[in-house]
Amino acid sequence: MMGHHRTSYSSNTIPLDPTIPISSVQHLLVDVDFFKRAKNPGGVNKPQLFKKHRKSRQLKSLQSSQVWKNGKRDAQVLQMEEWFPSIAQPLSAPASHPNARGKAKSASNISMQSLSLRQHAPVSYKNDCPESDIGKYFYKLPGELRNRIYRLAVLQETKTVEVTTKPETCSQGACVHTKTSFNVPGIANTCRQMRWEVMPIFVAENPTWAFDAGVVHNCCVGNTIRSLGDYADLIPQFELAINRPLWNRDSFTEYATYRFTLFPPKHPIANGQWALVQNEEEGRVICDCAPRKLLMAMDSQREPVGKAVITFVESEEWADFVWRVRKTKQQHNHLLRCKKCGEVVFNN
Repeated sequence: MMGHHRTSYSSNTIPLDPTIPISSVQHLLVDVDFFKRAKNPGGVNKPQLFKKHRKSRQLKSLQSSQVWKNGKRDAQVLQMEEWFPSIAQPLSAPASHPNARGKAKSASNISMQSLSLRQHAPVSYKNDCPESDIGKYFYKLPGELRNRIYRLAVLQETKTVEVTTKPETCSQGACVHTKTSFNVPGIANTCRQMRWEVMPIFVAENPTWAFDAGVVHNCCVGNTIRSLGDYADLIPQFELAINRPLWNRDSFTEYATYRFTLFPPKHPIANGQWALVQNEEEGRVICDCAPRKLLMAMDSQREPVGKAVITFVESEEWADFVWRVRKTKQQHNHLLRCKKCGEVVFNN
């Protein structure tokens, strides 16, 4: 007959010290019910954390299959793809079908590429060359030979890249110089890898980038340089042209062209600072004190070449200088002289 069982403690099992009061060990002398679990039909309640989750039918079938018990890892992956079609399948995985278990590929015919799930794209750095399909045979050529072909294609005979525009092209609509494809050779628009290889040669090995009067008057220089991105920092020198109409009373005679060459600090002529030089074959040198004030600010800021030139050509001082030169119609010998530099000045 089952009942309560009281555990007896004797002096042989628990040695007691007469100096210790019995009240201090009273909590040890408790009734222990060894049949409490047997009396409760439901057993001891388990915490929610340790309760087993209900398995799905697919998971039960998968775990009871021979592939899951004795198969290899590759076969188990294919088996999971059949039972769980909601998971993104690899490139060459078989289509999910209830009867596709018998037609599964063997482990020996499975490649690691077909088993790989979606992976994150590798991190690309600024100086990493992008890989593109630039041709079956051209890609196999050595880099030195490809550079030689690039030089034959993009280097100008005059060693000058002439940025020109037709009259009223950008003044009556959107500027066409904002597009990179318009400002670079067609070979640079083939693919990303070819642009990455040919652009440094096209930008840096052409000594001069000349912007004609139409581009300067329509304020397209900044858009052209901005479209080149970081490649604009490789331009050796910038040549800006301004046309001034000459009139004899009421009749137009000709245009007087003034060319200003802007040298970055890295150029040998600049000696570590921005330099502005006038190149005029007919000796029509004018006062350029106003643009030179901008060079002092450019030397102090030390910005990248492309960003500094954009700041220069889009400044209010340069726009006012170009406007005054274009507006003046008098002959060269009828104009006043600058008190600082002694050259002809336009103060109209």
